[in-house]
Amino acid sequence: FEHFEVNSLEQLCINLANEKLQYFFNEHIFQMELAEYEKEGVVGVANVTYADNKPILDLILSGQGLIALLNSHCKLPGSSDERFLEQLTESFVTHKDYSPVSGSKTQFTLKHYAGNVTYDITEFLTKNKDSLPLDIVGCLRNTQNSLLRDVFDTNQGSKKGRGRQKQSVLLNAKAKLSASMKHARATLAREQKKSVTTIFKQSLSVLMARLSTAMPHFVRCIKPNADKDHGTFVEELVRVQLRYTGMMETARIRREGYSYRPLFKDFLAIYGPLAPATTPAAPVSVCESILRSCKIHDFCLGKTKVFLRYSAKEQLDKQLRVLNAHAAHLCAVAKGMLMRKRVVRMLQAREQQAQIIETFFSGIEMASLRARATVAKTTNGSSSASSAASATSELTASSFESTYPTTPRGFNGRPDIANVADVDRMRADSITWFKEKEMAKVQHKSRRSGQFAAWFHGVIPRVEAERRLAKKPSGTFLFRVAESRFGYSLSLVNNGKMKHFMVDVDDLGQYQIYGNETKFGSLQALVRYHRDNPVTSKNDFLLEACAAKESDVILA
Repeated sequence: FEHFEVNSLEQLCINLANEKLQYFFNEHIFQMELAEYEKEGVVGVANVTYADNKPILDLILSGQGLIALLNSHCKLPGSSDERFLEQLTESFVTHKDYSPVSGSKTQFTLKHYAGNVTYDITEFLTKNKDSLPLDIVGCLRNTQNSLLRDVFDTNQGSKKGRGRQKQSVLLNAKAKLSASMKHARATLAREQKKSVTTIFKQSLSVLMARLSTAMPHFVRCIKPNADKDHGTFVEELVRVQLRYTGMMETARIRREGYSYRPLFKDFLAIYGPLAPATTPAAPVSVCESILRSCKIHDFCLGKTKVFLRYSAKEQLDKQLRVLNAHAAHLCAVAKGMLMRKRVVRMLQAREQQAQIIETFFSGIEMASLRARATVAKTTNGSSSASSAASATSELTASSFESTYPTTPRGFNGRPDIANVADVDRMRADSITWFKEKEMAKVQHKSRRSGQFAAWFHGVIPRVEAERRLAKKPSGTFLFRVAESRFGYSLSLVNNGKMKHFMVDVDDLGQYQIYGNETKFGSLQALVRYHRDNPVTSKNDFLLEACAAKESDVILA
């Protein structure tokens, strides 16, 4: 849309195109609004209106409109711009969108949708004719440039024209120009040349016909300032552009109707927490109960959507923010309580570990003192060697067995076997623990009595587990009884690599992979969970059990 200090025929054509596009935009948006309401069965929106700019279009484009009068004056001999303006005033003096400029004989004002624009009538007729003087046309028809000659010589393809052109070579330049002007005058009289406004009107009609058959999307470009400066925002310039592009009118139309219209499922996903305690199951009933409980009355429920004024959405958001603040506070309190309990457990474990370390080193120190005292009492080399061996034996038996404390409650493991001489006794203890407490839990309930789950391989060492899993696909796994502690070991193939995990059993009989926080009531539940959830972040799922025959399950 253009509005300058001096507006002429060019600005009228440009503003006419914008008027036509704005009319199409209004019709499209308004029809979409009504079609949406009709589709959803919403009633009571008849008060939605929009500013119709069809009168100004009729004033310019109708059969007795401004363009028609301009073309007729261009054909009349002796007509002038002033006479054209007088006829405009006589024809449209009562029209609401036309007004003459007081005290001016060359200006008139049109009321466009974007605002009033005053046009200067000077050279309206000349610009509309868009014709060159005959002497210039004759000169261009007689040029040696083939392109210009083809443009201005409309009869250059006829035999008669080519014959005259050959004869004209013999004439002098003045005679050639005179002949060319005579030919141009005859051509102009024979052909009916279209005016600028007629061509523009036809092009505009073609454009609107194409738009009417398409599904248009409207993009409005707004300049923040006229100087293209970074970080500069001129409010008045932006306000004028919003008004000229019809955005203010569009916003008014949406404000009069229901501007916020989410689907039922989207509405419940956002505002579901606001639903009362006793709420029906149907989505439309839940949406209605939420709106009623929030004291919102100006709304409509369609077949699939909720129709709300924008003020109602703000009211819902305000209440949701209050609820979210309470929920966040509750989460913070709960997390604080859980973390405090966790810190207490960590402090207790640290104290127990410190006590274990202190007792261990105290035992070593006492055993060392006893050994030194024994060595000091010896009087010869042989007795010294014998006493040293006795001291070493005492250090091993006393310090690493009697002085090493029992593992604290809640940590179901046993001392590192590197500090235990009798490995066979440790293995035997693990087998006894399994038979007395765990055997019935590992046996498969759906199979005959006494048969274990397919993934259980008994008490086998790590090397044997890796041998049984060799060349197995990724995700194959087995469980075995740990030889050095009361618990299990999980062996797993993951992308060609062997992985082993410790599985602890706490005092409540819950199973937990070392390093994970999740606990399970049985090994079967642990297997089912990690069938869909990886053990670690390396996508190591328990997909297929390494089936063991009855003869492969070692319990001795």
